[in-house]
Amino acid sequence: MKKNHTEIAVVLDKSGSMGSCVNDTIGGFNQFLKDQKEVQGTANFTLMQFDTNYHIIHDGIDIQNAKFLDNKNYNPSGMTALHDAVGRTINSIGQRLDKMPDHEKPEHVIIVIITDGEENSSVEFQKDNIASMIKHQQEKYNWKFTFLGADIDAWDIARSLNIDSNVTMKFAKNKKGISDAYCSVSSNMAQMRSGAKADMSYSQEDYDKQKDAGV
Repeated sequence: MKKNHTEIAVVLDKSGSMGSCVNDTIGGFNQFLKDQKEVQGTANFTLMQFDTNYHIIHDGIDIQNAKFLDNKNYNPSGMTALHDAVGRTINSIGQRLDKMPDHEKPEHVIIVIITDGEENSSVEFQKDNIASMIKHQQEKYNWKFTFLGADIDAWDIARSLNIDSNVTMKFAKNKKGISDAYCSVSSNMAQMRSGAKADMSYSQEDYDKQKDAGV
């Protein structure tokens, strides 16, 4: 295991319904990425965007080389193939890590799932498949998952995928809600990467910020 090294993946919804918050999403994501680039230690970074299809923006690159979002590389359209996006991301990372020698494997693997809609167009994976995959990665390899949802029952969906409620957040789909959500994820991730926290659990303050934003 490579100490102070983290594998970070963001599975980001870019379906048509995200069109109402494009600039806020770009701003929140970019602040998150900037923050993580400044955390002590090293990290590989994966960004998978999804709509009806699956879009690989970054695939396990050094986080220092990851590009920020703009209106060219984040342009919402289409439907919500959430299960396909999560399943392909897990498989991609798992296959890559499996080929690494043990001393190169990351100390932490953290997958962040962000969506504003329910699954409606996956063709490769079903909900039960994803729930089993997530449970397996959590129990066997200690991967960490966190789920953020807007305009949906985030806790119900996360629970159905075997993601615990304490690492689940519903966020307000407005400037404050999106900004605070990314800040909460970034803060928790930074603390986990530095060893100050053992997981990605949200605090009451994180949830209170979303209430203030309108959730």
